Amino acid sequence: MITAIVLAAGISRRMGTPKQLLMYKGRPLLRHVVENLLQSRVDEIMVVLGYQATEVAEVLNGLPVRIMINQDYTCGQSTSVKSGLTALHPADSDRLGVLFVLGDQPLVKPETINLLIDHYRQHGGIIAPYYQGVRGNPVLFDQKFFSEFQALTGDAGAREIISRHPEDLWKVEVPDKGVLQDIDTLEDYRKLT
Repeated sequence: MITAIVLAAGISRRMGTPKQLLMYKGRPLLRHVVENLLQSRVDEIMVVLGYQATEVAEVLNGLPVRIMINQDYTCGQSTSVKSGLTALHPADSDRLGVLFVLGDQPLVKPETINLLIDHYRQHGGIIAPYYQGVRGNPVLFDQKFFSEFQALTGDAGAREIISRHPEDLWKVEVPDKGVLQDIDTLEDYRKLT
């Protein structure tokens, strides 16, 4: 069972406006992210919202996703990670993996996500995409790391868990530059459009 947890609760301080709602090719960024996931082989999609949750949730109308509201979103990304993990259903299978997806990465291809899932099913552990030797997102984690995520605070996230477990990291080289392209600033957005 692979659950995608989309982290989309942030305030977008550097952008100055909710980046989840920015338009790209006629649709909001967040909708692109979720639609790419829907074209992949993830089993379930959960979207964690916080800042302007009502408005952001509207862009997902009609899509088969679960929405979680992170009331503590101002305390950093770790709170969204924990909100998503807490809402997971117990898996019927003996292996449960979570793909942490950034809500501002609309260019990650479904084929890339499937490649990560294939590697996870073969190896377990931590599966991270690399483009020309640089680690990107999303990253897939086996359930054995979930308790460590629950201990994170502030803006700490997957990077900290990865650095603690280099022996469990599978580096998957992908031909998808989208794994490195997130939209944090207006300049990033201008380059995208």
